[in-house]
Amino acid sequence: MLKETLTPQIEGDHELSDKRTLQEDTEINVNENQEMSDKELLAKMQEHYDKLEKLRLELNQRKGNGAGVLEKKMQSGANLKDLNRQCEQMADLREAKELAYKKLEGLGVISYTADGKTVVDLDFLKQNTDTELLSEFGTIFIAKYLGDSSISKTLRLLFKDVKAISKEDYENGEKNEKDLFYFPNNKDEALDIKAIKASQFHLSLFDVLKRVEKYNHIKYGNIEDLDYREVLLPLLIYHPTYMDGYRDEAGKLLIRGKDGEYKKLAADDIYKKYGAFGNSRILGESINTPRVYVNNKLPNLIETGLLKPEDFEIMSTSSTAEARRVDKKINTRGMVMFGAVQYILGSEY
Repeated sequence: MLKETLTPQIEGDHELSDKRTLQEDTEINVNENQEMSDKELLAKMQEHYDKLEKLRLELNQRKGNGAGVLEKKMQSGANLKDLNRQCEQMADLREAKELAYKKLEGLGVISYTADGKTVVDLDFLKQNTDTELLSEFGTIFIAKYLGDSSISKTLRLLFKDVKAISKEDYENGEKNEKDLFYFPNNKDEALDIKAIKASQFHLSLFDVLKRVEKYNHIKYGNIEDLDYREVLLPLLIYHPTYMDGYRDEAGKLLIRGKDGEYKKLAADDIYKKYGAFGNSRILGESINTPRVYVNNKLPNLIETGLLKPEDFEIMSTSSTAEARRVDKKINTRGMVMFGAVQYILGSEY
């Protein structure tokens, strides 16, 4: 149940969000250190480590955000001050998450069934997810160590591992849960075609952030070593919800067309429905020039074989081909337009 993940307890009534108590429990007084023997100091440090380990296990058990980060810090030998700061940040996240969910519940976006399942209004998220909405959530969106004013990061903090029933499905009697958002756990999972096809979710970041195509620096959730396009394009091309792509025996990439028939992939199949995935005003910077774009912008997709420049069929009647046509009309001043750029050829033409 989602509510349980927001207010976990360590033991008894001791809340993880009680930052003051946590800090007092994990700090070692410098003056005391000077009077302690090595044996006593070691015992004191072990006591603090045990408390942090208990916190990590509790977070893992409830799939709390930050458990993996804390574990890595502990394994790398981080000092108590750093570990304490990490604990405080996780406590901040829990408080910030509670505030965000209260607002979403107040708006009617999130509700709960009698048996504790989460019901979400997907249409609201599709139509209203922007900086204005997330700014109302405060810390979880604004804090640098949390959302860092990034919509994709904030959505991951809010909804990673959240399973839900769509409001529409629930009203129609459907009670099967699936992931609210598509968030691969890591780079390998994001580039695994079997994992992509098998994933079950209600929304991808594309469904709520169509403007994301304009910003090449954006990451998909927390996957730092992949450009968001290298996460999103394979999903759109291969997942059954979208184009349901596959390779035939000859290795040709085929996708499901509008009529339900499978055909070779063309740039227009992506551009007209999902956008340019870059600056369409510059040749080679968007999916409008697919072969150059894939070769220059999507190295991980080429390396894994998910997408190759030659996968794209170039059609002379397509909107993408139009940008590169060599038979464009030249006006009376000898000027011609290619890819939103005017070229002067001279009046003799």
